[in-house]
Amino acid sequence: ATSYATHYQQAGVLRLDDVQAGRVGFYDTYDASQAGDSSRHSLGVIVGDKIKSLRFQQSAFVTLRDFRLRSNLTGFLNDPQETWQTPHGQRGDLTDQQSNTVTFGGRGSARQQFEAFGLKQEVELGYLARVDVVDATQQRDRFGTIIPYRTDLDLASTLTNIGAYVDLGLKPTKWLTLRGGLRADFFHYRS
Repeated sequence: ATSYATHYQQAGVLRLDDVQAGRVGFYDTYDASQAGDSSRHSLGVIVGDKIKSLRFQQSAFVTLRDFRLRSNLTGFLNDPQETWQTPHGQRGDLTDQQSNTVTFGGRGSARQQFEAFGLKQEVELGYLARVDVVDATQQRDRFGTIIPYRTDLDLASTLTNIGAYVDLGLKPTKWLTLRGGLRADFFHYRS
C-alpha cells in the first residue's frame, strides 16, 4: 500500500513595474487562489505458490489519483471587457484543471516444468487486465475565487486493456535453449 498527498501555492504573472517598485515580491501573485493539489493512493496484492512442478502467481491492484491545478498566466487577456459589464468587470483568466483517475487490474501466470529429450522444459501461460477510468474538467474561475463562470473542457474516458500470452523455454540439447512466445492484446477506448 502507498499513499501521498500534496498541496502547493503557485506564483503568478506580475507587472515588471510592480516588482521593481517593491509593491509585490518576485514570487508573489495577484491572485492567491493559484495553487495545486495532488494525491495518489495505491493498494496491491501478490499471491504465489508452487504445486509440484507448477508455479503460479496472481496479482491485483487499485490506484486512485486526484489532481487539481489553478493557474492564471494571462491576467484578464482572454476574458475581455464586454459592453454590458461594469468598468473593469472582467472575470479573469484563472484556469482550474481537475482530473480524477481510478485504475484497477490484475495479472496472473502459471509456469509448468516437464521433461522431454531427457531435459527440463518450461511453458508459461498468463494474462493481464487493466482498466483506467478518467474524469477531467477545465473551467475558468472568477478572479480571486474558485467559483467557475465557464467550462472549457469536460472529458470522461475509459481505457481497457486485456492481454494473454504463452512463453516457451525448450532445450533440445544441453548446450542449446530455444525461447519464444506469443502475446495478444485487446484495447478498448470510450470517451
